[in-house]
Parts: sequence; structure tokens; C-alpha cells
Amino acid sequence: LTNTGMTLCRNASSANTDVTGNSLALDGSAPGCSIRRLVDLQGADGSSPDVIIIYMGINDFARSRTLGNFTAPGAQTEGEVMVFTDAYELMLQKLQAVYPTSRIYCMTLLEANSGDHPRVNGNGNTIADYNSRIRQVAAAHGVPVIDVHNCGMEVYELNRYTSDGVHPNREGASKIASYVTNALLLAG
Repeated sequence: LTNTGMTLCRNASSANTDVTGNSLALDGSAPGCSIRRLVDLQGADGSSPDVIIIYMGINDFARSRTLGNFTAPGAQTEGEVMVFTDAYELMLQKLQAVYPTSRIYCMTLLEANSGDHPRVNGNGNTIADYNSRIRQVAAAHGVPVIDVHNCGMEVYELNRYTSDGVHPNREGASKIASYVTNALLLAG
């Protein structure tokens, strides 16, 4: 925020959440595609954010949510949305409808350090598969992607930059923040 001159409208981060789940959920553990998560982005005075940055999907990967296919934008159905691609697209569609003047950015996912590289989930997918899908869905909806996967944290360095191979520690968060800040400044 300091380096971009922006002010925080709302930090709607929520630990241990997926993009997939009940899109109509109103409780505190609501997924990224839910109404609750969208409303949580509003300022205390009901204002809309100027910029929305989305970094979600690592829990869907770790929990082996079905990746799904994507060929073209489609109308997604509300309810229990358990396919990552469908939930990610629904999340973007809802964000664009609720916050039409906000600049939305999606972020690719960092690698996860599990000893095996590339890490493969229970469905045989890799982080690269999820990142490819994030890029496809974002591009189809005209949303730019900040490629955090390539922010300079190599997989062999994740023990240095994360607390557990997944969650950035202070040094890792600082590295990601610098990378994202530069991307936002270049985007204008």
C-alpha cells in the first residue's frame, strides 16, 4: 500500500478456504465463489474497492478438487460448485457484476514444497495445471494475471520463504509484495 499510494478498503483474506464450495454461503468459512466473500470486499461505509487482487486456489489444489475443463466463458450456476474451473469463473463473473468499476487482478499460485517436484495432487494435477486454468479463465473475462509463480522464489528456496512449504513467511511475503507492487505500478 505504501509503495503504490493506495489505501486499504478491506482485507478479505480468509485462511483455509477454497474457491470451490457453496456459492450461496453466508457464513464465515464461505468459499471464494460465495456471496459472502464478495460482500466482504466492500469498505466499512459500503464503498467499492478500486483494485481487487485474487490469490486463491492452493487449497483447492491441495484438497484435490476436480480441475475441470475450460473452452469458453459460460454462465455458471449458483449452488454447490465443486469443480475448480467452474467456481473460479463464477467468482470472476460475480466480482465483475458486483464491482464493475474495480480493477481485478488474478494471481498464479506458488509452487508447494513437498519433496516431490512438481507436486501432484490426488487427481494427478500440478500447480502448473491450476495456473494454466487461472490464466485461461482470467483471459476469457479480460482480467489481467500477475504471475506470482515466477516472482523469484524457486521451489528449492521455499523452505527459506515459507513457514511450511506453502504459506509465505515474512521474507516470502515481502518478496511477493514487491513483485505484485511492481506489476500494479506497471499496469497503471
